[in-house]
Amino acid sequence: GKKDGNEWDDSIPVVINRIPATNLKPLQSQIWLNLVLKYIIEYGVPHPASQVVNTTIIISKEYYIIDGHHRWGQVMISNPSLVMKCLLVPFTIQQLLKIGRSYGVAIGNEPNY
Repeated sequence: GKKDGNEWDDSIPVVINRIPATNLKPLQSQIWLNLVLKYIIEYGVPHPASQVVNTTIIISKEYYIIDGHHRWGQVMISNPSLVMKCLLVPFTIQQLLKIGRSYGVAIGNEPNY
């Protein structure tokens, strides 16, 4: 946080990469097929210029998906070789889960272990 006066620990050096959907790993065990199909019907079959591959998803350094599972599902059903725009956070999934849990507790949420 900013209270310690050190600016160097107040940001994370993330990068945007384009990564094939087939290389990404789902973290969620429940990806709702009805939502994936609804989005394909609503927005069309994903292709290299479509919004679904050009809207940023968030991934860990091992390519685990933090946010964007249903967009990833649309691409995997349609064309897994399409590349997706990814915000690569340079932490392992275990580190990100720990950070997320700590943040949740700090804002008053009950931990869900």
